[in-house]
Amino acid sequence: MRRWHADGGLRLALAAAAMVWAPIALAQSAQPLNHFVSGDELVGRPPELFSYLRDDLYAVVDPLDSSVVIINQAGAIAGRSEPLPFAPANVRDTGAALVFEEGSGRRRALLNRTVNPAQVGALAIEEGDGALAPAAAPPPRVRRANARTLRLDVGGRRLTVRARAGGYLSDAKVLGRDASGHWYVQSSEVVEGSPQIRTLVFVQRFLPSGRLKDVATVPVADMDTIPSSMVALSADGLVTAIVPTATGVFLQKLGFESISARRDLRPAVAPARTPIQTTVHQTSGLADEADVEAAAVTPPATRDEIVSRAQAFLATNWTMTESNFTRIGIENRCAKTEGKYWLRPSRFTRASIGRTFGPMPYHWGGGDSPETFRAKLSRGLLAGNVCTCREAQYNQCQVSEAAGVDCSGFVSRTWGITKHGTSNLHRVASPVPSLGQLKRGDALNRPGSHVRLFVGFGPGPALTFEVIESATNRDCEGVCRKTYTAAQLNGYRPMRYVGIRD
Repeated sequence: MRRWHADGGLRLALAAAAMVWAPIALAQSAQPLNHFVSGDELVGRPPELFSYLRDDLYAVVDPLDSSVVIINQAGAIAGRSEPLPFAPANVRDTGAALVFEEGSGRRRALLNRTVNPAQVGALAIEEGDGALAPAAAPPPRVRRANARTLRLDVGGRRLTVRARAGGYLSDAKVLGRDASGHWYVQSSEVVEGSPQIRTLVFVQRFLPSGRLKDVATVPVADMDTIPSSMVALSADGLVTAIVPTATGVFLQKLGFESISARRDLRPAVAPARTPIQTTVHQTSGLADEADVEAAAVTPPATRDEIVSRAQAFLATNWTMTESNFTRIGIENRCAKTEGKYWLRPSRFTRASIGRTFGPMPYHWGGGDSPETFRAKLSRGLLAGNVCTCREAQYNQCQVSEAAGVDCSGFVSRTWGITKHGTSNLHRVASPVPSLGQLKRGDALNRPGSHVRLFVGFGPGPALTFEVIESATNRDCEGVCRKTYTAAQLNGYRPMRYVGIRD
């Protein structure tokens, strides 16, 4: 186990239990939070890992640079950390601190609850397999009783979580307890699986005895893209959701209703929302995707062939050269009004030159195969491009000097067809009748936004979807394998390639 300090020094940690976390205090400017809304061929990038910090303060990870932003209940930015060297995939509560973890779990950043928001500075980073302080509460044991019921054993209590709207209860997770001993559980259920996935999310409040008291509705239908962690619980029982919409990001306090008072558990009136100081990055002037031939060629492909092609993108195995990293006359800047259309994926730095990478990087408008990608790199083309737009006056931000693949280019290649955008995949695919009939090699498509290749359901009692996709998210910036909950796929359409052979 190694511990990297904010000043760049390296020393051996004596023991995980004896580690002293010491963020450097630096003056911070209250820069707005960033939010990238969904666009044509582009999945949105909302603020992630929304968590309660203390008093009236919350913490959230900015999608632009993975800095940790502290927000107060009035929506003002109270502080911001320096950018983290990784994109956190999970947040844990140790009681005294929030710990933001990399997907692999090998790197972690700690935000002390006593931090001065105006002087967050660089968070201490721990690297390695050493154990941190345990979470404030051990993870619950989750068991499935039936399609509409999950049982959670936590803190010596059994909480029976049921679907509130008659759907399939896809997952349930404990948010925590308040000072009065009430338990709070976030539950998601699928109420429609075809032609598109539609989910409802609730927060169920249980008495200390384990009996359900009341329920609040989370407004996922209003969210442009649904964050992986969207609800925070304060010590006094205030439940707040972060709501990223197409126009901004908001805080919404959730109101609870007695389970006997209303059968549909929907708010009778629209709740008040507090806007967060946010910079919204939008793709304006969206144009229709280029039309494809009326009679598209759909060569046969087995599911094994499709998944094998997808896995080849994860193991493209290419080495970055100087010419793949930079090129004279092409500035690393996305400023469409100035004719700057190339932006290098942030995971590539000058230290990347000479290194070998596996996954293929994202390239806006790209449709390379592993073979054409490697051939283009050997000719000196740039590796990837995450500058995106669909405006004719800016050449739709196309860069012919770069190589890689975008979301629809990736799925088209795995299916063995010419490039089809998310809005015209219906020409070569048909709806999957139900989620239960979804098979590997099918796709999850949000027309006009993003498409993912489905490769299987995740293990365990919760309903999760394992996919391979090409995305601009900072923890991916190319082809990667990810797991999503049903709520995160709200609005996606399960589709099956017409040429597929079982």
